[in-house]
Amino acid sequence: MINHLHREANLAAIIEAETALPQGIGPGEKWIAVSLNQGTLVAYEGLTPVYATLISPGAGGAPSPGAKKNLGTTPLGTFLITFKHTTAMMTHELGAHPEHYISDVPHIQYFNPPYALHAAYWHDRFGEPTSAGCINLSPLDAELLFGWSDPPVPAGWQ
Repeated sequence: MINHLHREANLAAIIEAETALPQGIGPGEKWIAVSLNQGTLVAYEGLTPVYATLISPGAGGAPSPGAKKNLGTTPLGTFLITFKHTTAMMTHELGAHPEHYISDVPHIQYFNPPYALHAAYWHDRFGEPTSAGCINLSPLDAELLFGWSDPPVPAGWQ
């Protein structure tokens, strides 16, 4: 679930645990809450927070209501992780022949393609809007969430 919440202070993000499950999530099920304004992510099992970290959402913020997908903004809503890649080439350009791409992006989890949670080894601005629309994580955080989240990836899959 990706929310657009307000930062309590410029230098700190205060994260309060969720008190209700998102629609469609059962007791004990895994889910992830993201705050674009705070630049935070919390992984839950049911209503129990199990991991929290800083993220970098899209530099364009949240899209305006009713807007089409716009790379640079991070979509709001409740999404399933539809597929995962242990590593892949990624680009923020649409079309068959991108001029700019990043090779070997690790631990990619698509939630609303082309948007994904993934590691960003090319910057360290976690907690700030920086990405082209995806949710950037530190390599260590991305690896941990990739292994924790559903659907599981079988050993040797890629």
